Amino acid sequence: MIAVLISWLVMFAVFLSVGKGVIVATRRIIGSSDNYSIIDTFFIGLCSTGSIISISSLFVPSGIYVLFALVILSMLFAICNRKRVANLVRRMLLRVSSLSVFQLIAIAVVTVMAVSFCAMPPQLPDSFYYHIQNIMWNEEYSVVPGLANLLEQFGFNSNFLLLSSVFGMKPAFGQFIYSLNALCFLLLIVWFIVLYREKCRILSIMGGLTCFLAFLIYKIHIASPSTDLLPNIFVIYLGMNVLLTPKNVYKKSMLFWLLPVFCITLKLSAVFLCLFCLWLAIYFIRNKSYKAVAYYMVLSLIFVIPWLMRNYYVSGYLIYPFPAIDLFDVDWKMPLAYVTESKKYVEAYAISVEAMHQSSDYVLSLSFIEKLKLWLSEQPLYEIGVLVVFLLSPIIMGIAYFRNKGFVKVPFMWAWDIFLIGGLFILATAPAVRFGFGYFVMAVMIPLYFLVMRIGTLRKLMLARRTAIILIGIVLLVTSVLSFRYLRVVMDPEKPFSAILSTPLGLDSTRPGRNQTITTIKVNNLYINQPNGLAMDAPLPCSGRYIDNIEMRGESLQEGFREGR
Repeated sequence: MIAVLISWLVMFAVFLSVGKGVIVATRRIIGSSDNYSIIDTFFIGLCSTGSIISISSLFVPSGIYVLFALVILSMLFAICNRKRVANLVRRMLLRVSSLSVFQLIAIAVVTVMAVSFCAMPPQLPDSFYYHIQNIMWNEEYSVVPGLANLLEQFGFNSNFLLLSSVFGMKPAFGQFIYSLNALCFLLLIVWFIVLYREKCRILSIMGGLTCFLAFLIYKIHIASPSTDLLPNIFVIYLGMNVLLTPKNVYKKSMLFWLLPVFCITLKLSAVFLCLFCLWLAIYFIRNKSYKAVAYYMVLSLIFVIPWLMRNYYVSGYLIYPFPAIDLFDVDWKMPLAYVTESKKYVEAYAISVEAMHQSSDYVLSLSFIEKLKLWLSEQPLYEIGVLVVFLLSPIIMGIAYFRNKGFVKVPFMWAWDIFLIGGLFILATAPAVRFGFGYFVMAVMIPLYFLVMRIGTLRKLMLARRTAIILIGIVLLVTSVLSFRYLRVVMDPEKPFSAILSTPLGLDSTRPGRNQTITTIKVNNLYINQPNGLAMDAPLPCSGRYIDNIEMRGESLQEGFREGR
């Protein structure tokens, strides 16, 4: 637990420093007078730091030395901006002192739960299969040409895995600390708890229920290097900021521009969030703020171009796995058949995990009704409920609009359109709730909020202090019970509780599959460690599914891989 808290402290210091620096620079360049909260600054700093690491990864490994450089830069910024840092700390202390006892208890409970989750080893199968391996490659090497030839999932280039390799702090603790998802999720929950104090009880309650649903869906993602959770946290955070006041889109323009752009580098399916950027661009052009548009466009290129370059090096494609965008002819380019199969795999996996034991082609060849039956048979009831309500959201919005035309303003409708379009795209291409939970829930929350505001009795009930306390108390109690059950299942019974006080439990205590054997085989000039199960943290290079006739491009692993000639 101590290691988790230290990693949080380091991330908090770096992200706040970088975020504050970017905000100060923006104000000087375009004359912005935007006012950002502490959590706004943290998220802006996270995105900016992720992009810095993406650039550096083209030249050096994303490990402890990059983290050391970021910490030094943060310290220099703090020294050079002592007054700003002191003011930031003062604001944080004032905010904490203004909270009620109930709020402080609620924050303490969710913090303990978040730390406890991070003290356990990851439980997400994708992490065992390729996330951890990808993080290991990031930490030991700069971008490796043709890495996807070793394992096609390495082509799913995500800046989240770069952040995990840097802030995993493996050299300091002897193992990676996967705490970034938990910290961001915790901050989202804390924000909703704080909103309760600011006379936004309805939004606070709705946000709390949203986080509870997210907990059910992402429970095994919270303490894993999962690439699905953070983009959805950003979607929810931006959506709730719009509900607070639509003016936030303009008053916090950097937040609503940079987070969507950075989301592309986390998960490509979040691309529709960039419609907020289009919204802002139109606003700036109408107000003749051309400098602001140009500045944000340059920042967008700085965020996206290094990610595209990593795609180019890792797979030979600009965007993976979309073989239609085929612009390059390099020797490390992944064979087209594998790229096509990878694309099919993603689509089929979202429909049915069980049927995937046959083949992706089998799943995709089924009729719509057969796919629907398979999908329904494997989904928890609450996930089916989320999608059913999402599909009904246009009806809910229609009722809310016609019953309260004066309150449902155009900016709210624009935001709702963005979430609806994003949700429908994910539903049509990869219908897994975890891929687009933020879109699904915000497309429902916006019209639901207006219905609550319209129905006087329901509004008074939700505004009542006693009702809010009871609802929040029930959510915390149920979440605590579920968390305790989860920890009992995951915790190694042979380990004492004191074992997690310093560092999280390692992968050696995670599951029977850990007792796997590794077979080293030679293919051309390459020695590959081949596991009999999941790869987990097996020595590099490790793969159970490499391309036919793979070979090294040179004398070292850093030079990459290609199809033998």
